[in-house]
Amino acid sequence: MLKRRKENEPSTICNGQKAKDDLRFRTMKYKPISLSDIIKELFEKARDDAEYNSYTDDEDLLFWERSKATTQFYNVLVDIKKYIEKNYSKELWAKGQYYPRKWMTNNAGIWKALQKGRIIDVLNFLDTNNLNPKNPLTIKLAERNKYLRKIRSGKSKGETRELDYALILVNNEFYEKVKCDLKISKIYMQKHLQQFCSMRILRRLMKVGVDKREWLYADGYYIDWDGKKVKKHFLRNTRIIRQALKDFRIS
Repeated sequence: MLKRRKENEPSTICNGQKAKDDLRFRTMKYKPISLSDIIKELFEKARDDAEYNSYTDDEDLLFWERSKATTQFYNVLVDIKKYIEKNYSKELWAKGQYYPRKWMTNNAGIWKALQKGRIIDVLNFLDTNNLNPKNPLTIKLAERNKYLRKIRSGKSKGETRELDYALILVNNEFYEKVKCDLKISKIYMQKHLQQFCSMRILRRLMKVGVDKREWLYADGYYIDWDGKKVKKHFLRNTRIIRQALKDFRIS
């Protein structure tokens, strides 16, 4: 017995065709629209409109009208910037930096703690200052320091694998870069490193260098993903780390 289709219910044929159309659209090669190009186009149109509506050929008056249009457009952009900062401050992290993660911004206690100090700036500084994993010196250091990771699921469950750390070299050059980029002191940075190590989101591995005054740290490790090295951070969404972030203080 054939099942009668409801009056407003789309047929499976239509659904199948729609799925094919969606797939065809997703696989089409197209150039994404540039937001910057759109804004520039609107800006130029605002200046052209101001000049067109001035009804004059006087160069001084035309310059004045273009100047007014430019200033008005600039003020609008400033207002939009303030609007975004006020209403979408938690989403401003999406600017190429890894931290904060969404689970941090969604947790009121963590987000409040993050607003008080420079923890986000320091975390992002560490994340972007890993040693180049392809550098011969890094490879040599990685061979002496391996992250042991136990596989907890899948075909390799129970196996222990040796993975490369995401290494950070802390020396005088490191602290000079901290001072230049973050505008914070060496001692203030050292306090962060100490706190991060106690939280287990950063690991101090060994002393290196000729005089053994340089330290090797790691803020994560690398896994192979489709032939590429992908970094996995030690700072993850766990109960212990969530509480540590809420309690984070630098005295």
